[in-house]
Amino acid sequence: MKSIFLIGWGYIAQHFIDRCSSDFSAINIASRNRPNNFSGWQKIDEDFNIAEAITHIMITIPPHEAEQILCDHVMKCLPKIKNLQWVGYLSATSVYGDYDGEWVNEESQTRTKTISGEQRLKSEEMWRKAFGDDVLNIFRLAGIYGEGRSTIERINEGKVANIKKEGHFFSRIYIDDLVEILRRSALQNDKGEIYNVADDKPSELHEVIEYCGKMMGMDIPVAKNIHDPEVSDRMREFFLENKKIDNTKVKNRLNYMLQYPSYKEGLAAIWKKYRDR
Repeated sequence: MKSIFLIGWGYIAQHFIDRCSSDFSAINIASRNRPNNFSGWQKIDEDFNIAEAITHIMITIPPHEAEQILCDHVMKCLPKIKNLQWVGYLSATSVYGDYDGEWVNEESQTRTKTISGEQRLKSEEMWRKAFGDDVLNIFRLAGIYGEGRSTIERINEGKVANIKKEGHFFSRIYIDDLVEILRRSALQNDKGEIYNVADDKPSELHEVIEYCGKMMGMDIPVAKNIHDPEVSDRMREFFLENKKIDNTKVKNRLNYMLQYPSYKEGLAAIWKKYRDR
């Protein structure tokens, strides 16, 4: 019998439970807000309790000022958990830093210089100390997209920023593929692994936006060069680190063929759902 404890209840955790609830005999959640129609919930800001019967723990919270307190509390709970089989921490590929557009894999150095990347790296080390290198699985996620959270919605809302920088690549992963990767790792009781989670086709930002606009039959703003004075400092920060994420390990070790190997399949699936409504 497998029983899972989720620390955090955001976009990923909700999709994971929607897809994987039948794989677990019990589901418990610690979060700030109570999920609808969910009895196994505890408030994360209080002294939540991780039951002795828990076999799986997944940590989906982003780095924040109270994370060390949460980690310390989890460590206090660990001695009573007798049959812990799997722990997953959801990190980000930002930890790798800038590789000038070259490929990075799980063996690549983590040399980020951005605040968000440094925060992620610090969180990885903190949770490693809590569970041990030989127990904790770290999933370094590329940009996550799916229905309700994609370029399609940003175009419809007029919030898309079409920026062009030749040779600058971004990687992404469709939420359904991410959930299945997490599920497979959990069910085979992985221990001590690091996985890059991304699709097969790192792409320039303007490629994705222009493909999406053409598919939707909508006019897209002409791409601005990254050095255009109208481009905000915040957007320029988005382009500070350039790399392509190698997903070979996650596909081979978990024997998984991506359902959405590039942004084209993923965005087409989302657009079809909109059209079929």
